[in-house]
Amino acid sequence: MHDYISMCLQHIAEQPSNLEPLLPWNIKQG
Repeated sequence: MHDYISMCLQHIAEQPSNLEPLLPWNIKQG
C-alpha cells in the first residue's frame, strides 16, 4: 500500500495538473 501511495504522490508531483481529475476517480474506486 505504501508503494501505491508513493507512486501516486510521485505522479501528482510530476503532473500536478492531473491532481483534480484523479482525486474523484480514486475516491470512487477506493
